[in-house]
Amino acid sequence: MRCCLAILALTSLVACGDRASVRLGAAASLSAVLPAALGDADVEVVYGGSGELAAQLRHGAPFDALLLASPAPLARTAGAGLTTAPTAAIGNLLVLASRTPDGPTDPASALRRAGCLALGAPGVPAGDYARRWLADLDHDAVRLVELPHVRAVAAAVETGACPLGMVYATDLRGRDLHAIARWEPDDEVGPVYAWALVKASPRAEAAKALLEAALDRRDVFAAHGFRRVTVAR
Repeated sequence: MRCCLAILALTSLVACGDRASVRLGAAASLSAVLPAALGDADVEVVYGGSGELAAQLRHGAPFDALLLASPAPLARTAGAGLTTAPTAAIGNLLVLASRTPDGPTDPASALRRAGCLALGAPGVPAGDYARRWLADLDHDAVRLVELPHVRAVAAAVETGACPLGMVYATDLRGRDLHAIARWEPDDEVGPVYAWALVKASPRAEAAKALLEAALDRRDVFAAHGFRRVTVAR
């Protein structure tokens, strides 16, 4: 597999080689698991923020398919006639993360004690999910630090820039972070990844076959902390 790692970088599309391969735009939070799920498939992957990848497609980026951390940006590209309707793929869990396992495990108490919370900016799926969670909590006294993607949120907590951050459970892997609370809503509102095909792509069917084969590797995704979804397809 030829894989281009490009976080929010449209210019990397040009550097990824010839167009015989399927070109996939994928959420940055999939960068650890997707290579294993794709195996030796002939595919070029551009990783980035879900909203940014959808925006790149709207501005003419030559993707064949997108696999994003929320159906919402794909619903908008589908509404614009650029992609097929989103298909739910895999799920994740949102967690309130800290550098230490000590302190309150009640989210509201932890937020009051911390005084600062890092989360994704509006349009970043993990940040949008976090705002749904915050709507049910007393967080008026908490300073929100909005960052461009969930990996930046994890880094802010890990370096001590903010004592708490809302990230995906899968972002804790390989980091010195601890989940002090978890948000486990049903699949209608929780973190769900979805894919869609680019309608103008001559490789749409190849992209579909590739994605279906990769997403069928449920053992691989489960080993990285992702969960199955039960929403209707």
